[in-house]
Amino acid sequence: MNLKIKASLIWITVIPAIAVCSIVWLSQACFGQQKEEGLPVNIPDSVCFSAEIIELTENEGENYFVNYRIKREQTRQETLNMLEPLLASDITETRSQAQQRWLALSDKISREAEIENVLKMKGFTDIVSEVNTQKATVTVLANQLKVQDMFIIQNTVSEITGFSVDQIEVAVVKDTSEKI
Repeated sequence: MNLKIKASLIWITVIPAIAVCSIVWLSQACFGQQKEEGLPVNIPDSVCFSAEIIELTENEGENYFVNYRIKREQTRQETLNMLEPLLASDITETRSQAQQRWLALSDKISREAEIENVLKMKGFTDIVSEVNTQKATVTVLANQLKVQDMFIIQNTVSEITGFSVDQIEVAVVKDTSEKI
């Protein structure tokens, strides 16, 4: 089991490290392209990252959370890569819009991390959350959720996001690990 956990941790740390290196390289390449003041920043049509996801454990539920986090991190890095050149733009409106998007993404990341950490501290095995402007979705690793578990999740998410209970969705991914 320790080998599986170590493999899981390696993937969780390697993918973000690759993404950070890509950000540094792309920002240097993009900032080097802007030669004249006041001209719009050239942004590539798309930034693509790919990674081969291997099965880390025999527990499909745990794999869901690892793969979700890796994909979420890739998507965030792509978004940040697109915003970085805009943040350095000499055009005030462009820079202002990029700053607003950057702050919104930072707030989203912060609220999702807080939801996940608080719920893990309250005893949930694994959890991921997705927060947008209209709702929050929380996915929990469990065989089933009791009414009190639903209350804990909804109350925690509501306190962090300010959303009402009808704006909070809770999904369950079955824990397929063998319990001894």
